[in-house]
Amino acid sequence: MSDKVFAEGFYFRIPRERAPDYIKGTVSVHAEKFSEFLNKHKDDEGYVRLSIKESTKGTVYAELDTWKPTAKPQALKEVDVRPKVEYPKNDINPDDIPF
Repeated sequence: MSDKVFAEGFYFRIPRERAPDYIKGTVSVHAEKFSEFLNKHKDDEGYVRLSIKESTKGTVYAELDTWKPTAKPQALKEVDVRPKVEYPKNDINPDDIPF
């Protein structure tokens, strides 16, 4: 298991006791620290994924999500399942067509 990497400059707080139910927490961002953290940990697509977790002491924190998916399975080979039809040649006389 890799070492935990905590999001620098990103702070999550649980809501105050009398906050409405729809408030799940607040986030504070120290722009300079968090910007450095983002640039250091962004992936090839430019994303930084964070997991919001609760410690055994009841505090809430943001941790860098370092999970990587396993290799993607190769795409299935395309198979043409259409029936093979032989179309008439271009030398058809339009008068020979019954409609």
